[in-house]
Amino acid sequence: MQPSFLKRASDVLSRVQFEGFEYITATKGEVVFLQIACSSKCNVTGEPMRWTSRKWMLSEHMTDGEIAFAVQKLKDSQAVTGGDAAQLGIGAMTEARWKKNFDFMVESGLLSPSTEWRKAYTTRFIDDLKVMP
Repeated sequence: MQPSFLKRASDVLSRVQFEGFEYITATKGEVVFLQIACSSKCNVTGEPMRWTSRKWMLSEHMTDGEIAFAVQKLKDSQAVTGGDAAQLGIGAMTEARWKKNFDFMVESGLLSPSTEWRKAYTTRFIDDLKVMP
């Protein structure tokens, strides 16, 4: 990865607006990643909280337009603000969502139907956070 690509990606991202959110570019070895971050008050405690999304890998072969297009797709798909997050807050997890993922993995042959999927997660750390988009 060339250092000039990281600068170019950062320059492109500085021109793409996503109100209330900021873009973070980071590197790990030769790979450049994009993350979206926001700050919001916790609905329960009122304390400010910072949230960052999953990482998306960028390729140094991407054109400026492709980088901007990737960010626009994130906005359009409501990857951060839609779904359960719209009602329950960013990072929300529900048993229904976990069950849907479990069913998909069983149908795909990735998990045995006898897997005790309810032991794979807990919502106790996020139940009362409600960091709203």
